Amino acid sequence: MGFFSSGSDAVDAMARIEISGNITPPRWYREILRDNGKPDHLAVALLSDIV
Repeated sequence: MGFFSSGSDAVDAMARIEISGNITPPRWYREILRDNGKPDHLAVALLSDIV
């Protein structure tokens, strides 16, 4: 099966990530933060459901 380019490096990189099941990358909790510096759990959960 071949891989087709979308024309966007970021979109192509996301397409190559092999995710199965309900997996939330731990890095998201370090990168997606509230104003006080703590992880934004709601934003991470929403992103996880979308991806």
